[in-house]
Amino acid sequence: MELRGPRGVSRIEVLNGPTGRRRWPDDLKARIVAESFRPGARVCDVAAKYGLIARHLSGWRGLARKGDLVVQWMLSQALCRW
Repeated sequence: MELRGPRGVSRIEVLNGPTGRRRWPDDLKARIVAESFRPGARVCDVAAKYGLIARHLSGWRGLARKGDLVVQWMLSQALCRW
């Protein structure tokens, strides 16, 4: 859409659909994190696959390491150590 004003023509872009922050369910975060921990996986590649930036996925990986995000395979590895 173009608007004409005292300074000339301005252009406005109207976005359809959801905008702003996305909410990721914990189970989906955990699956993405688990995929990023697989041997040979690169954080940047896994992040791109899901439309994330690598820094965001790295933050989730940090949460998983601290135990604030439960990743199923990490849980099973911890139980095997007992």
